[in-house]
Amino acid sequence: VEASTRTFIRINIVHSRYRKIRANLTFPEKYPSEQLVVEITSQGEKGSLAIPVGLKKKLEIESMQACKAVMERREAAKD
Repeated sequence: VEASTRTFIRINIVHSRYRKIRANLTFPEKYPSEQLVVEITSQGEKGSLAIPVGLKKKLEIESMQACKAVMERREAAKD
């Protein structure tokens, strides 16, 4: 965990010197009523984008779906 506040978390995942992923999670003001914002980035050795655009989009969508499923389970547990 690189940074953390009440509404934001930044996580760095390092697989090797050349393979690094950063995930930013932003919690909206009305969370969990509003969806979590997930941003995934990666930089190669020279600062270039290392994650293909399609894969990045897929990872972001899957992260959002997973967060939504957790929110729905929490709401169902309240009832």
